Amino acid sequence: WQRSAASDGVLVIPYSPGLYPIIQRPSPLWSLVFYFPDNTGQQKAMIDRLGKRNVNWVLVTDMTMDEREDLRFSATHPLVWRYLEQNYEQVDVPCLTGFARMLHSKMPLSAAHEPNEATAAPN
Repeated sequence: WQRSAASDGVLVIPYSPGLYPIIQRPSPLWSLVFYFPDNTGQQKAMIDRLGKRNVNWVLVTDMTMDEREDLRFSATHPLVWRYLEQNYEQVDVPCLTGFARMLHSKMPLSAAHEPNEATAAPN
C-alpha cells in the first residue's frame, strides 16, 4: 500500500476481507464475501460503487472454491471480472504468487468519478 494515496479505495476480492483492518481501509462494497453468483443488476451496482468509492487498487484472487470451476470469481461475477480486466492493469508484486493479482486502475479514479463509456459496466 506504499504506492497508494490515502484517498485511494482498495478492493480485496473474493476471499480476504480480514485484510481491510490490516491495511486500514474500508471495504468499498457492502458485501465482504463473493463465493456465490450475483445477478447482473447486483454486479452493475458493484461496478458503479467502485467508481464512487475511488477504487484505484484491487487485490483479486481467481481460484477454485472446493475445486469447482463454477465458483471462481471470474465465473460467479463475470461482469465485474470483465470490468476489472478492461479498466485495471496488473502491477508486479513479487510476494504475490499463484492466483492472486494486484491491479491498478489504468485511468486513476477520483472521488468525483462518474462512469463514462470507457469505464462503464459492460452490458
